[in-house]
Amino acid sequence: ILSLWSLLSLDVQSGILIIMAMLVVVFCLLRPVFSSRIPPFTWRVATPLMILVIGADFLLHLPEFIPSLVRMVVLLLLYRILAPRRQREDLQLILLCLFCLIMSGVMTVSLLFALQILLFTPMAMALLFVISLLDRGKQTEDYEMTWAQFEWSRLVRRVLKVLDLRVLALGAVMFAFVVLISTLLFILTPRFNLDQAIPFLQVETQAMTGFSDEVNLGEVTSLQN
Repeated sequence: ILSLWSLLSLDVQSGILIIMAMLVVVFCLLRPVFSSRIPPFTWRVATPLMILVIGADFLLHLPEFIPSLVRMVVLLLLYRILAPRRQREDLQLILLCLFCLIMSGVMTVSLLFALQILLFTPMAMALLFVISLLDRGKQTEDYEMTWAQFEWSRLVRRVLKVLDLRVLALGAVMFAFVVLISTLLFILTPRFNLDQAIPFLQVETQAMTGFSDEVNLGEVTSLQN
């Protein structure tokens, strides 16, 4: 949901597709049983169909490829969320979400990206922690997660039963360290201008990054007025 929200800030004429994808994700989050009821043959048919749709989308919209790239990522996210997942697919999902955030942050140069990546970090850390707990070594390949009997109330009771405050404290310290390092890097980053268009992205922008000790007298005069 967070990564799809970040894509809404891009002007790629795909807002309806992104909103529909967010609704599907919310529904699957509330009712995980739905994904277990999808017939297995659906995924064998969906793979070549997605390849054809994505390829046609790129060919029809060349030389502009950014909107097609965004739509491709949205379709891949939907496929990865709905299809059965193992450890490798979970890692792919994290990378896809991170790619959406980075692409949105680079193209919009918005301060909202800082908030989104700040929210993404603890979520990714929590998911990686769960993936590590589910790692059964060589038995992982034969292990399949079933959602047919899943209930949120049962999951909450089991999590509270095995909750370890030391793990929570360690996770909080790691998150605080990441935020501290990111803040220092942002402050120490020199200020520069992007006055020219980026040719292959076809985007014109004039962005400022970091802080500067230079003061514009015109801006100071206008503020005083």
